[in-house]
Amino acid sequence: MNQLNSFLLASVSANSINELATKIIRNSIAKRMLSLLVLTLGMSLGVFAQSSGYIYLEGTAISDKFKDVIVSTDPTVFSSVSYLKVKKAEMWDRDANNNKGAWIYPDSWIFKLNYQDGITSEIRIRKKDFDKAKANELANKYGRKMGQLPANLREGVDYINIYKSDNVFGGNNFKKSIDITIGKTSKNYENVGTMEEILFHESTHAALDNLYGTAWKTSRNKDSKFVSKYAFDNPDREDISESYLLYAALSYRPDRVAAKEVRKIRRDIPNRISYYKNLNLKMHPWEKKVEKVKTSNNALFDTSKYYRLNSKFLGKGRSLDVINNNSNTIRLADSGNFTGQFWRIEKLNNGYYRLTTQFRGTNMSLDVINDGKNNKLRLSKTGNFTGQFWKIEKLSNGYFRLTTAFQGVGKSLDVVNDGMKSNVQLAPTGNFTGQQWMITKIN
Repeated sequence: MNQLNSFLLASVSANSINELATKIIRNSIAKRMLSLLVLTLGMSLGVFAQSSGYIYLEGTAISDKFKDVIVSTDPTVFSSVSYLKVKKAEMWDRDANNNKGAWIYPDSWIFKLNYQDGITSEIRIRKKDFDKAKANELANKYGRKMGQLPANLREGVDYINIYKSDNVFGGNNFKKSIDITIGKTSKNYENVGTMEEILFHESTHAALDNLYGTAWKTSRNKDSKFVSKYAFDNPDREDISESYLLYAALSYRPDRVAAKEVRKIRRDIPNRISYYKNLNLKMHPWEKKVEKVKTSNNALFDTSKYYRLNSKFLGKGRSLDVINNNSNTIRLADSGNFTGQFWRIEKLNNGYYRLTTQFRGTNMSLDVINDGKNNKLRLSKTGNFTGQFWKIEKLSNGYFRLTTAFQGVGKSLDVVNDGMKSNVQLAPTGNFTGQQWMITKIN
């Protein structure tokens, strides 16, 4: 194939054939090559099955159909932001260069964003746009929203840039960054309820755009359609960000998408869905929907919900929590919106219950350390162990007593009365307020 033919193939995309054909016809030499080019083009592009179109006219992140995939009240693994310094920060300014966009390096407020699962990011806020107090407010606001995203996306966003503009948000895989503009666009996202989905979309650019390649295209080309016109028009730039949100929704929050939309998506992009599933990406704090257990005298808790555990001894201000380190030690901590305090209580076939947290997921269960003393607690890998089988007995005063199959009813979950107000253990069962637990559903 000669150089002209190679050049044309390299520069053409499936949705620009008509435009290219017009240009070729104007060229007497290239005109003779048109039939050969069209034939070769079809072979080189793999003849997209998606030539039949797309499912949705609008982008998935701005669609009313998917705006409740993430809502502002969903749990977040946001922990804190800490101010570091002022320095120049690299960010993409869409308003620069006569609205063509350009990299800029403005003086910026720099904050470290900490998540409960150990992931961190840097937030850079353009100094000329906001004073330090407002910058701190924005860092906390968007830090919390970013904490609602799956771990695989948060790990892929090293930098979060914030500046004033009415332009759209953006994401960059090469820089591992996203751009948040504060102005008319951000107000619109918040007003219509798509802010969280937009952050998911742009974070997907930063974290997953490196996936475009042979394996991805092989899966994509087996599907019957693109998920949206935006993806159809930009197959090697927007297809992943447009479809990954729907994979996450169908796999982890299918109750938030209308059944007819679920059917369309599963019918038209099954190979993309399988591709994402096979990557085994880290999704915390997202967890797969669990079937609700029918309530009976022996099933007191709804396994599709989370619960908070507080002792009568210390009250609602201190909740059962997981220490955020590799020890997975159990303690009492100040009550807050922390996934280590969100407990799932699952009824087992043997009559006992299993307790897991949203923080560590269902693969780590509340357990008794088998060290001879057999009274210390931690999260351990879920298994068929009697230290993970909990009996939950409702007391006459409305509180609950927790004992294990391992140590029997003679040892109860208790608060250590040492003045620290944080340590828990198994202790001889008795009429103690540290052994009486309030279990409250988290809405």
